[in-house]
Amino acid sequence: MGDFAQVQVSGSLSSAGFGAIDAGPSQRNQEDYKDYAVNAQLKLDKFLPKKWGIEIPFNVTMSEQFTDPKYNPLDNDVLFDEDPRKDELEDIVRTYAQQKSFTFSNVRKVKTNNKPARFYDVSNFAVSFMYADTYNRDVYTQYNLTKNVRASLNYNYNFKSNFYQPFKDWRAVQDTAKSSKYLKFIKEFNINPLPARLSFRTDIDRTYTERQYRDLNQYFGGSSYLFPVAFSNNFLFSWQYNVGFDLTKSLRLDYTSSTRTLNDGVDYEYADKGLIWNNLFEVGRPVNYDHQIQLNWKTPVYLFPYMSWANLEIGFTSNYNWQARSTVFRNAPTENGEGLGNISQNSNNINMIGDFDMAKFYSEFTGYNKMDSIKRGRNREIDSLSRAYEAQTGKKFRRNSKKSYKFKNKYRPQDFGWMIVSSIKKFQFNYNQTNGAVVPGILSDPNFFGFGNDGGSPGAGFIYGTEFDVIRKFIESGN
Repeated sequence: MGDFAQVQVSGSLSSAGFGAIDAGPSQRNQEDYKDYAVNAQLKLDKFLPKKWGIEIPFNVTMSEQFTDPKYNPLDNDVLFDEDPRKDELEDIVRTYAQQKSFTFSNVRKVKTNNKPARFYDVSNFAVSFMYADTYNRDVYTQYNLTKNVRASLNYNYNFKSNFYQPFKDWRAVQDTAKSSKYLKFIKEFNINPLPARLSFRTDIDRTYTERQYRDLNQYFGGSSYLFPVAFSNNFLFSWQYNVGFDLTKSLRLDYTSSTRTLNDGVDYEYADKGLIWNNLFEVGRPVNYDHQIQLNWKTPVYLFPYMSWANLEIGFTSNYNWQARSTVFRNAPTENGEGLGNISQNSNNINMIGDFDMAKFYSEFTGYNKMDSIKRGRNREIDSLSRAYEAQTGKKFRRNSKKSYKFKNKYRPQDFGWMIVSSIKKFQFNYNQTNGAVVPGILSDPNFFGFGNDGGSPGAGFIYGTEFDVIRKFIESGN
């Protein structure tokens, strides 16, 4: 049973008058309260053959809370149990809340064989679904209902990288060739035009709320009035996709795009508890669009002759955002009869990081290597003298037994210059540049790649983060 389901049950109960020993009457509970909650986590795939490799996690939650006041909230001086209208008001004065939710989380098929993964395998997909509703009422609220539906479909696949090195077998770049030292950058040249990563996600997120206030005048002898039902909904349909390329072993490109749409209009402007299920898979009007292009390149400068000491990385990130304005602004007429349009903005960031090992750089020079050789020789002589001196410390001191020592490894004048220069061991730099612009009044909605459906976009340069002064271009062109 433990492999199939886990069930948790909890509850609490307190009565009017409950409280701490030193609490006064007004500080103690003024109502009877009780609640319970049940949560069950089930693995429904246990009913299926294991060889199918299906995973179906299911979660269900149910909870209720009941609060009954000690005193009538419509007449605070009367105990509710002694009120002559107790039977009539029992459901009115009770505060009641209920929560329910049902969730299928990450339903998928796992691989059950050793066959190579393919981009069309069902195991690359995963589905999730959740329904939840909350209901509550009290003396002032006839009812307050909130419903929420969420569903998602995920796809994710990583392709096997296969880099092609066209010059790898060229005789001139082989390690045995004299020219290999100078042509290493050609030998390591590689390319992979196929995608390395592909993912897609689509989401449905719907919330419906309905509320009606209670008319209390009728309980005080006044005329009855039925409050209108207040409702609101937010029905979103969105998707996101990512395509990644490892163009070379050191050049990585990722393109990520996301779009959010809203279902609104006259078809959704009425109170209906079942409205949340209407046209569940319908794509609404776009309200937000984002995409990002990210390029990272670890340059092969270290492969060039005499450049093994240098490492340089370059990064470029471009962002574009389109945001729908409120329909009040979108539909506000201008001089030419068109609305005020929407807002789009872009930005890019260029980053360069350099890391230079200066010790390797100095070793490319004969003068430095000669100085370094002399320095190591002098260090060996100093170590030898130190050992000889330590051996004489236990013997009887003799006058004039010390003789001056002349080093065999003598520094040249230019060696002192190399010592000063080589005191710099590492050198790093970081360059960062950010640009961006905002353009209002975009009349068209974006398509799958961010361009306007009817050609009214700010242009490819602006969308891909390489152009910023587009307002001047619009003015000059008369658009």
